[in-house]
Amino acid sequence: MNCFRNSADIPPVVDDAMAIGARGIWMQLGISHAEAAAKAQAHGLLVVQDRCIKIDQRVLRSRGLVADFRAADPTPG
Repeated sequence: MNCFRNSADIPPVVDDAMAIGARGIWMQLGISHAEAAAKAQAHGLLVVQDRCIKIDQRVLRSRGLVADFRAADPTPG
């Protein structure tokens, strides 16, 4: 589950993620909540805090660790 919420809003998001059987929770850049992260990890969820998916994907792609899916995108533009 990808979170673009204020840090204070994360605990109920973690509860929702656990309720729906999510495998992980990703808190975007600038977002973290230690207690909610610990609860999620205790329930077996993968937890990422204070990271930007776009930045991380760009870094991994530049290192050849993930495929560049844009090249295979059939949609114009």
